[in-house]
Amino acid sequence: MFVERSAGAIVGIFSVRQYPGQEELSDDHPDLVALALKRQIRDRLGEVSAELARRNAAGFAYGDHVYQLDNASQARITSVALIASVTPQDWPSDFVFITADNQSVPFKPDGFLAFATAAFAAVVKRRLNARALKDALNDAADEKALAAIDVTKGWDR
Repeated sequence: MFVERSAGAIVGIFSVRQYPGQEELSDDHPDLVALALKRQIRDRLGEVSAELARRNAAGFAYGDHVYQLDNASQARITSVALIASVTPQDWPSDFVFITADNQSVPFKPDGFLAFATAAFAAVVKRRLNARALKDALNDAADEKALAAIDVTKGWDR
């Protein structure tokens, strides 16, 4: 491998031909091994983010229904919960919230606040699990330790 450095850090890797200013390193050189591990960690961090997004897109179960929990749905739930807590006297008697499969579920203010609290708890649990997985990935000392981390573990069902 041929590398270019800037301030000691590898900024380019080339394998075909050496150009002036590049140094040659063996494939097992510690700098290349460390760089490869950093790239693998970056990719695995992306897997965690994708898993979090996938799980939120799949929604969460509350009562007998599954509700959307993507970012836009979280914002809607928060907005409606604010209304339920601040002005419950203005709550529409025919208020319904739509499930992930488009069913209309009626809620009273107290019931919606309980639902919003459960949604919040689900989001927090998922984000904390994602954070723990990302911390574990960032702390991986080598490829073997990195490969041992299963980014599908620790999530709710």
